[in-house]
Amino acid sequence: MAEEKSCLSLDTKLLSEAIIELNISRHNVSVYPENHPILKRSLNQAFSIFQKLFELRDEVMLAVAKDVIVVDGSTLDKKNPVFRDFASCLGKKNIAAVTFYRGMTEVEMFYFHQFLQKDIGNVSSECIQEVFDSQKLKHIKVSLIDYSVFTLSEKDTEAMEGPSLCELYVHGLLEGRLSAEDTSSMVQKISPRELAVFFNGLAPEEIAEENYTSVITTYVRKTSERRFSGAEMKKIMKFINNLRPELKQQFLSSTINTLSGEGDSLREALCDMGADEVVELLKLINEQMVKIPEALKNVLQKFSQLNNSAYEAVSYGNGIIEDDILFAPEITGLLNNTDFKSFVSDSYQDEIQRLLQQDVKDSNTQWLRAISLETAPEFIERAYSDTVISILRSEITGSIEAEDTEFLLQALKEQAAHFAGTGQYGQILKILDVMGSVSEDLKIQASVEMSDEYFYSPEFLNILISSFRFFGRTSREEVRLICERYGDNMIKPLMDVLADETSQTIRRFILSLITGFGEGAAHEALEKVRDERWFIKRNMLFILFECGNTDQLKKAFSHCSHENPKVAIEAVRCLLKAKDQRGISELRKQMRSSDREVCMKAITVAGTFQVREVVPDLIHMLRKKALTGDEYEDKIPAVRALGLIGDPGAIDELMSILGEKTFFYRASLDKLKSEVRTIMKNHFQERATVQGKRRDWASRWNIR
Repeated sequence: MAEEKSCLSLDTKLLSEAIIELNISRHNVSVYPENHPILKRSLNQAFSIFQKLFELRDEVMLAVAKDVIVVDGSTLDKKNPVFRDFASCLGKKNIAAVTFYRGMTEVEMFYFHQFLQKDIGNVSSECIQEVFDSQKLKHIKVSLIDYSVFTLSEKDTEAMEGPSLCELYVHGLLEGRLSAEDTSSMVQKISPRELAVFFNGLAPEEIAEENYTSVITTYVRKTSERRFSGAEMKKIMKFINNLRPELKQQFLSSTINTLSGEGDSLREALCDMGADEVVELLKLINEQMVKIPEALKNVLQKFSQLNNSAYEAVSYGNGIIEDDILFAPEITGLLNNTDFKSFVSDSYQDEIQRLLQQDVKDSNTQWLRAISLETAPEFIERAYSDTVISILRSEITGSIEAEDTEFLLQALKEQAAHFAGTGQYGQILKILDVMGSVSEDLKIQASVEMSDEYFYSPEFLNILISSFRFFGRTSREEVRLICERYGDNMIKPLMDVLADETSQTIRRFILSLITGFGEGAAHEALEKVRDERWFIKRNMLFILFECGNTDQLKKAFSHCSHENPKVAIEAVRCLLKAKDQRGISELRKQMRSSDREVCMKAITVAGTFQVREVVPDLIHMLRKKALTGDEYEDKIPAVRALGLIGDPGAIDELMSILGEKTFFYRASLDKLKSEVRTIMKNHFQERATVQGKRRDWASRWNIR
C-alpha cells in the first residue's frame, strides 16, 4: 500500500490550496499570538488540506529555485504571487527544499513557521540547520544550501557570476572530462544535502547510466589501506534520502551493486550503523524495489536472525516488566484468556454481533451527510465570513470599538484571499458588497477605506485574475458580476494577463470578460494596439471590433496593410462595421491576394458583411476556368458569399455552373454544384420567381 501511494500524483488544485493556506498561516504567526482564534483557524485549515495530501503520499516535498516552487520535477505557476512569496521566504533561509511527512501535527507546523520568522542573520547553513534541529520537528525536514563547502582560487574570485567550483568538478566527473582521482578530494567535501540539491537540479538526460556508480565511488572513495566504514554508509544514505524520487532508485541501485562486493568490510559498516539505521536501509530498498545481490542478501540476513527461545519476561513483585514498563497483576490477569469472560459478558458479545450483522445500506444516512457538510472546512469558512459580514451590516456597528472593527475587516481581507484561491466568487461578492454598504460612522469609515485600498490593490487584483484562469470558466456569471463591480479598474490587469496567456481556451475566456466592459475596453485596446507583437495587435483589434464606436473603429485603418494577414483582416472587419468605404477597398485587395488563405478569409468576410460592392469580383472568380479539383472547390466560398449577399445579378452565373461538365474532377464539381443548389433554394428561388426569371430552372436542375 505504501508503494502504491508513493506512485500517486498530487492533485494540483489540492496542492495549490495547501501552499496558499500554509503561506497564510505563516503570515498569521508573525501577526497574532499563539492562542489567537484567527491563528488557530488558519493553522487548522492548512493542516486539514495537508491531511488530504497525505492520503495520496506519505511525504510532500517542495523544492525551491529562487522564487519558484518545484514539485516532482514540475514548476508551479511562476506568476502566482502566493507561490513566489512562500518560495522567497524559504530562499532567504537558504532552504533548497522542505519535506512534510505523514504524522505531522499542527504544533509542528506552528514551530516551523516560528523558525521561518526567526532573524538568524548571515550565518552558515550548518548554523541554520542547528537552529532548525532545535525545534525538534520530527515530521518536517529541510534541505539547506551550504556555501561554506565551496572554495575559490583568485582566478575564480574574479568570475563570481559563473558556477561554483564544486559544481564544475561534479560536471567534469559527469561529462568524463575528469577522473575519480582528480575529483575525489573536492567532491568528498560536499555535504550530502548539498550534493543532493545539485543532482535534483539536473535534468534526467544530463546523467548517464554509468555516472551513478562513478558518483558513489568518488563520494566515498576508498583506498587499500582504509576499509569501508559505517560513517560512509550513513553519508550515502543521507545523500540518497534527499534526492528526488526518480533519482533515489538509480543511486540506491548503484550503491547496492557497488557495496555488495565488500564482504567483511560491509558487515562491519552495518554493525557500526546500528539496528534502526539498518532497518531504515531495508525500508528504503523495499520502497524503491531495488534488487538485492546475493552477497548483500547474505549479509543482511544475519541481522534478522533472533533467538526467540532465549526471551523471557522480567518479573518484579507480582507483575512483569516489558520495554521498561511495569504491568500490574491486574493487567496481566486481564490479558489472560481464562479470565476473558469475567470482563466481557455474553450479552455484550451478542450486542457486538448484532452491530456487525446490521446492514448499513438500509439505514437512513441523509442526516449523517448533512452533518458532514456542515462540519466541512469550506462550510465553516463560509459561515465565519457570513457572520462577520452580518456584524458589519448590523445597526450595532456604530457601537463597536475601532480596534474590533479593524479585526473584523482584517478577517474579511484574509477570507477574500482564501476564497479567491479556491474559486468561491459568491463569497467575494458578499465581501465587496459589505464594503460598499457598511455604516458611515466616522470611526469605521477610516478602517473601511484602508480595506478598500487592499481590495483595489494590484496585489489582490493579481490574485483574483490568477484565480479566474483556473476556476473562472465554471462560474462565469459570478466572475462577470465581480468584473462589473470593479469596472474599468479590471481592464488593464486583464489585458496584461491576456498578453502572456498561452492557452487558447483561457485567452477566449479572458477576451469574453474584457469585451463586457464596452467602450472602456476599446479605449484601452487603442493604447495597446501599438504593441509590435502581431498577436497582441490581433487581440486588441478584436476587442475594438466588439466594443468600439464608429470613431474608434475607423482608427483601425492604419493596420489594414500589416504584414500578418490575421491582423489585416481584423482591421478590415473594424472598417466594414464602421461602414467606412476604405474597408471595401482593402477587402478587394485581400480578395485578389496570391495567398489562398488570405483570399478565402476575405471572401468569407465579404459574405458576412453582405458587401454588394464586391459582387463583380466574386462573379469574376466563378467565371475563371478551373484546371484542378482544388480550383473547383475554391469557388465554394464565393458561392456562399453571393448567397449571403443575395444580389439577383449573380443568378445567371450560378445557373451556368449547374451546366458545367468535367471528366477528370467530377467529385469536386459535384460538391460545387451541390452548394449552388443549396444557395439557389435558400436565397434566390423566391426572388427569381418574383422577377419572372424562373424559366423552369428549379425543376430543370433538380432544385426543390
